[in-house]
Formats: sequence, C-alpha cells, structure tokens
Amino acid sequence: MTGVQTCALPILAAVTVQIPYELTPNAPGGSLFTSSEAFLAVSENGTEGPGFRVRPVLNQIHILNRCDSAVPFGYRGSPCEPLVTHADGTLVTPWNPARSNEAIVLYAFGLGRPAKEVETGSTTPAPTRVAHIGDGLRVRFDFSANAEPSEPLPDSTSAPEYSGLVQGQIGLYQVNVRVPQVPVDTPPCIGSGSSNLTVSVGGVVSFDGARICVEP
Repeated sequence: MTGVQTCALPILAAVTVQIPYELTPNAPGGSLFTSSEAFLAVSENGTEGPGFRVRPVLNQIHILNRCDSAVPFGYRGSPCEPLVTHADGTLVTPWNPARSNEAIVLYAFGLGRPAKEVETGSTTPAPTRVAHIGDGLRVRFDFSANAEPSEPLPDSTSAPEYSGLVQGQIGLYQVNVRVPQVPVDTPPCIGSGSSNLTVSVGGVVSFDGARICVEP
C-alpha cells in the first residue's frame, strides 16, 4: 500500500510597497561601507514578519503591463499587454497600432527622483519631471518581431520627449516618446501576443521595455 502525503499550502499575498523618495540612493560603483541602506519588514495584526535590508538605487525601471497590481485609470485586465497608449488614452494594440511620427505614452515605476520631490505615499499634485542624473533617460527602438527589451546605449538611442510623475497618482511615471519612421521591411503584427517594435527605456543602472505593434 502506497501512502500519499499532502500538505496545506500557505495563503500567498502580494504587497505593493513604494520605496521612499526620502532615502538617499546609492550611486553606481559606490562602496558597500558607505552605501545607504534601509530595513523593510511587513507586519499583520501587530505581528512583524522577517525583514530584509534594501539598498536604494538611482532607478529601477519597470514598464507597467495590464496585469500589474497597481495599474491606473481602469486599464487593468488581460491579456498582459504593456501599458502603452496613444495620445487620446486608447491602448496601443495589434488592432490599434502606433504609427510613424506618433507620440505615445509608456507608464512606469522606478524612474528615480523627480525634480520636485513628492512626499512618500502622497499623490502627485502636478506633473513633475524626472531629475535626470548622468546621461538621463535613453530610449531605443527595435523594429523586430517579438524582440526582448535591450539596454539603450548612447550611440543608438534618443531621449524621451517627456518623463515625469503623473498628476493624481502615487509614484507613477509616464514616458512620452515619438515613434520614428517605421522601416519598410518591418514585419507585420499577426495577432494577440505579437509585436513588431520594442521600445526600451534605460536609466543609469536599469532598463525595461514594452513590446508593441506599429503599422508598417
């Protein structure tokens, strides 16, 4: 007789935490002995769980998709498409693609300190630009089918038209970019989950991107 042992899995919960603007970020290549650290722990009903140390950095870019837990403006849903919109607020999708020379908006977390700091946990009272450090934010356009995000290097990239905190939101940024002229040999999008342009956004220490569709 073979016995089968079962175990009850714990209930999992996701917690979205805003890393405080008030922390001093660590510069690339800084010494561990002089770096800034903080301690993060979560408590429930007065019971504190095991915590861990965090080292704040200049940026940790994450381009939102519709499955993220903190998606604004009612865009949350499935499929998990990148949160990229046209100027009128409609989503960029295979059925509503972007076009050459069009300005589109990417929404993101972790772009770094704004030029005018907003108290942690408070909504942004007015649009506030990112305080660019070093070379600032860079954008790379890759007109390939289903390409992964790649680090935008200075010799093959451009700057966004605008990047900053979104008014009325907490810790949410937008990055406005203009789509270049779409090359004539760009492959077409063939349906849900496909892309023919990857827009990568990079900062001093991180990068991320969104795979979208453009009209060839």
